[in-house]
Amino acid sequence: MKSNAALLTLSFVLMAAFGASAQTQSSTIDVQSSVPSSSGASYSSTSEMSAEFSEFTPLGGWGLSYFNIATADSERVNTGGASWNIYQYLSGNYKFAADQRFAVRLPFTTKTAGVYNRFGNVTPLETTLDDMHIVYNNYALASFPGEWDLSGTFYAYAPTSKRSQDKKWITRLRAWFMFQKALDRNWTVSYNIKPEYFVNSQRAYRREINDTRADGSTFTSVRAENNQQAEVQHYLEINRYWNRYFTPSLEVGFNTTWYETSDEANYSDLIREQFMISPGTWIHFSRGFRIKIGVENQHNIRTPQKPFALFREEDNQYKLLTFWTIQ
Repeated sequence: MKSNAALLTLSFVLMAAFGASAQTQSSTIDVQSSVPSSSGASYSSTSEMSAEFSEFTPLGGWGLSYFNIATADSERVNTGGASWNIYQYLSGNYKFAADQRFAVRLPFTTKTAGVYNRFGNVTPLETTLDDMHIVYNNYALASFPGEWDLSGTFYAYAPTSKRSQDKKWITRLRAWFMFQKALDRNWTVSYNIKPEYFVNSQRAYRREINDTRADGSTFTSVRAENNQQAEVQHYLEINRYWNRYFTPSLEVGFNTTWYETSDEANYSDLIREQFMISPGTWIHFSRGFRIKIGVENQHNIRTPQKPFALFREEDNQYKLLTFWTIQ
């Protein structure tokens, strides 16, 4: 759609403009102090962006943190024996200014043993290296009238995972822009834009799947698939501080993905669009440890195969996010 293409262009213009000029004006509202912590002090727990760089005890400016997000299809969880997909990383964080961070991350993906798709296929427990990346975060890129603040995070990935090496992409660049406003002491609202661009060495790749059926028999399938070219997620997030332990949240938005054209692969539609809604809640255990639990509901809105309905079981995913400041 033209509107999403324009949004993608705008997002990468923002990446270039703000990535080149990290020195910006001071923020009217400190986005790291919009929600009180469980200890009574103020710190940011209203978004995944600020939690990614949770405030750590500096060792000459350096700190160490851990993050994971675990997801599973609700249909498989509700019937028992579901496989959970867990993306996690250790992050070495360097604070070189009051509102700026740099990080180097070592990520892994773990799949727990169990059923992982609607065909009843199963996967064993396995952990694999994911794509290593570096991150720059600036909490005060700009301020705007109405007490809106813009913060940003910029990522550059190396193809260290087997999945990325099979696709033979060179690198991928990602950004996360968050326009945030504190409505009062308890309520915050933010608009998030997450553009991502893949630098590919080829338009399609050979995908070989070695799979196991529920009865234990194995099979292999091989096909050519289009490489992903770009993606943009944009959504509105509302958080309401409830008490020292709980901050409920709601995310509503859209996700658009573009694929490379290729004569070797047979994608009939090179653009995919989804509507997303995700209620959840933060749970604050301490200043350095918190989680977010919720459910995410997604719908294909470009080529829908069924009537639109919210929270249909087969469209839901359970998710658990964990943030831990180790040092």
